[in-house]
Amino acid sequence: LFYFFTREINMFRKGIIFFLILYISINCYGQNFSIDSLLKKNNLSESKADKILLSLKNDSLKLAKTTFNFSRYFYKKKEQNLELAIKYAQIEIDFLEKTKETKNEHYHSSLYRLGLYYLYNNNIEEAIEFFKKSSELDIVKKRKGQSLCQLGYCYYLKGYYHKSINYYTKGLDILKKHGKPNSLIAHALNSARNAFKIKNKKIIFDAVKQLKLAEETINSNPNEDYFYLRIRLNMSYGNIYQMIDSFSKAMYYYRKSSLIAEENKDFYYQAMNNMNILELYVKKKV
Repeated sequence: LFYFFTREINMFRKGIIFFLILYISINCYGQNFSIDSLLKKNNLSESKADKILLSLKNDSLKLAKTTFNFSRYFYKKKEQNLELAIKYAQIEIDFLEKTKETKNEHYHSSLYRLGLYYLYNNNIEEAIEFFKKSSELDIVKKRKGQSLCQLGYCYYLKGYYHKSINYYTKGLDILKKHGKPNSLIAHALNSARNAFKIKNKKIIFDAVKQLKLAEETINSNPNEDYFYLRIRLNMSYGNIYQMIDSFSKAMYYYRKSSLIAEENKDFYYQAMNNMNILELYVKKKV
């Protein structure tokens, strides 16, 4: 009788545990489905997002993942909301730092992403803060290189051109080994813009080196459609040669850039290059 009674209790316990696990699983699935549904239907508001996060306060892993998804959602949605993207990216980073989850790829990328959100929102000082944090880590080499280059861009915007060049140089050295071609090309082109502000022979020479790096990277990836970057590359060459009064070379590159823009129906850059060509003619006559 005792054996029978004990066996019944054990079966009862197993039944309770089974249904408890089933309930939790269904509840979690339902919650995940609800979040995914809101994101897919483009139907997430700040109040809904806050309520969801409040319900996840005891689930650290899911909370971190959800705040990441929310920040990406508000950044990528058609009616972009950078303020909310920043809000949820900051919550994510605060949480990761609080739980000491700071030695992984996700944390490194999250710092970089928050820096980008601040930069796109014209909060340059805040962008510098997070790009610096990201640049000091060695977890993801690509992110480190990108962060250094973004610091170069931030200091370019602030007018500290020599400081900008120093950061770009460090970042590009890393991206040569660990970055994607399009990232390397774009940052090399951005770095060269400092020459147009400083107008120093050595700086101009270094800018030409950056343009050649961009050109070599484009040429080594013939299957990629880098038309926008090729437009910028040739226009940058034109600007450099105009600065040193090499009118024939400047004309050659402006026309080449204009032709690429025309072929790809980029009328903005086509007009820009035509204006540059007109300025060349005016300058030559003067």
